Amino acid sequence: WSAPIFNIDHHISNTEFADYLYLKPDFAATGEIVTDLCTKWNWPITESMGIALYMAIATDCGFFKFSNTTANTLEMAAKCVAAGARPNVISETIEAVSTSRLELTKQVMQTIEFHKNNTVATIELNREAMNILGDDTDGFVDIIRNVDTVDVAILLKAEADDRTRVSLRSKGIDVNAVASQFGGGGHIRAAGCTINLPLEKAKHALIEVIK
Repeated sequence: WSAPIFNIDHHISNTEFADYLYLKPDFAATGEIVTDLCTKWNWPITESMGIALYMAIATDCGFFKFSNTTANTLEMAAKCVAAGARPNVISETIEAVSTSRLELTKQVMQTIEFHKNNTVATIELNREAMNILGDDTDGFVDIIRNVDTVDVAILLKAEADDRTRVSLRSKGIDVNAVASQFGGGGHIRAAGCTINLPLEKAKHALIEVIK
């Protein structure tokens, strides 16, 4: 006998793999869903819960800068703060940058390219950069996402010579639809996929499908 698996999620690309699914695609983060459920069920949020849930909420909506931020997102984050989460401590801890990472960022910025009349931008992490960073690749896509002319920002990560992991962000285009063409998914404005091609070929394949 095994217990049923419950899947709590906010990704519209959810494949419904679990026994039960609680899907809230209008929520910015799974942390927002859990906080909302605690509120509905009158479950007390402890300080440690508040810290974890606040971090989950804040990081999934770009610290309340992304378009998925709603009044409910802010309300749930406020409940976490009331439980003891300290936004400044969490932000300072997450956003702290070492000198070595900054040196690497300088190199990575040399890979930035613009396409389709500067509406699409790419930034690349080669095998050497990935060996240094591991899974800690947050922030690189935001470097190009914030460019005023850019709608779609693409971070390409060389996992192997013939495999590239991709993070997509947009201000308008449905990047979930783009990612789904390569077996990936996520949200309309934020999605990802893995393409079994070398980085350069994966980049051209992506740009080709972006209209």
